[in-house]
Amino acid sequence: MEALLQDIYWTLPLFILVTAAIVVMLLDALGIEEMLPILSGLSLIVAGVTSIPGIVVPKDVITTFYGQLHTGGIYGLFYLLISATAFLLLFYIEDFLQRTYHEVSDVYALILLATVGMQVLVGANSLILIFIGIETFSIAFYIIAGLYKTTLESNEAALKYFILGAFASSFLVMGMALLYGASGTMLLSELQKLYAVLFTSEYKALYLGGMALLLVGFLFKIAAFPFHAWSPDTYTGAPTAFIGFLAGSGKLATFLALCTLFMKTVPEGAVVIKQALVVIAVLTMIYGNYVAVRQQNIKRILAYSSIAHSGYVLLGVVSGLYGYSAVALYMTVYTLMTLGAFGLVALLQQKDQEPTLEAWRGLGLQRPWIGTLLAVFLFSLAGIPPLAGFIAKYYLFAAAIKAGYVIPAVIGVLTSVIGAYYYLRILVVMFLYKPYEKSSWNEKSALGAVFASVVIAVLLILLGIFPHYLQYYLDQFSVVAFRMNGVL
Repeated sequence: MEALLQDIYWTLPLFILVTAAIVVMLLDALGIEEMLPILSGLSLIVAGVTSIPGIVVPKDVITTFYGQLHTGGIYGLFYLLISATAFLLLFYIEDFLQRTYHEVSDVYALILLATVGMQVLVGANSLILIFIGIETFSIAFYIIAGLYKTTLESNEAALKYFILGAFASSFLVMGMALLYGASGTMLLSELQKLYAVLFTSEYKALYLGGMALLLVGFLFKIAAFPFHAWSPDTYTGAPTAFIGFLAGSGKLATFLALCTLFMKTVPEGAVVIKQALVVIAVLTMIYGNYVAVRQQNIKRILAYSSIAHSGYVLLGVVSGLYGYSAVALYMTVYTLMTLGAFGLVALLQQKDQEPTLEAWRGLGLQRPWIGTLLAVFLFSLAGIPPLAGFIAKYYLFAAAIKAGYVIPAVIGVLTSVIGAYYYLRILVVMFLYKPYEKSSWNEKSALGAVFASVVIAVLLILLGIFPHYLQYYLDQFSVVAFRMNGVL
């Protein structure tokens, strides 16, 4: 009983959010809708605060529930980051839902459950929990993508996301089954101890086949080329205010889990798997940036750029010890950038209006504060100093070079230049083109959305100038992960 209470104490953020989600659903059923955003926000704050004690000493990672879940230490920091992004999302969605269609109250429970799923995925030390975590937040995202049942675009977004997401889940399950058949265990830490033996035994083909299927499932989830097909249409048709959470926090959790999975299950001798992932990373960077240049819809530009960013981060994953902390920093910064960018697009978007480049002529001149905030997010996405996007890319490509992937890193830098072109093209239209006599964007600014955007912009500036404060903690992600498994 004492051990169980200790496990519950260290996983308190998860229990708080699950309880809050249940209460939110009950209040929604009773018609008490005005309390839902307040209760959701408070639960995320409390969950974040309860994650703080373990962060003080990032090396003090706790393994709970018979080795199934990691929490505390550096994982507590990830729990806090995911809760914080969900909290910032609340400032964007209230105005957006009321203005574009109608307020859909069940989204608050979905946000809380998606947050729980992402936190479980980040701390998972078991194939079972990886699957539970991924499916928990994926199902919530499927529903959110199809939130507007009467619109063709939203239905298309949800259907493509659901069908291809289910297809990816089948790869995950099959890969897990093969790994379990080869090793007899679901714990990642046990797999790490066994793979050296399995790699030289008659189970080698079974093990590598399971690993390959598992990685294919993850590549679907992060929208890497050629498993990206669902991403642009889903981002375009889904409610705009939620896309930053889907594309940012969802990928943050998935990439962190992929780092852990890659380190614990891919042996050093599995050169073919590593080379395949490097090739996929390069193709993803090239494809995402090339297609983004040709887009005229701002949501599709950001969607294809999200594919390109997945390629950058995937390069960090295969860089091993050098790259894991860089992946954590990059995905933290990317989550903030994309949450702010899509949040402002949602703030400006009118009902049934597509945010095309032509429609945003002169926006920066007529709405200078909104234009300036969006410029900060786009400059950071482009990797322009002194914003956090620049330093995050620097750490990522430097890690790839240290790991010996010089040519892929150079390709990453060159494709980033292409990315800077289409980000700057948006700003040129906003600030250098003469606006129409009658604007086609939303003329009102919700105070909550502007406040969240200012907070994110300040964080991007501070992290760009003083990255070492966060990097110290994120460096422990590599160190802790490897020490826990006897590599260091």
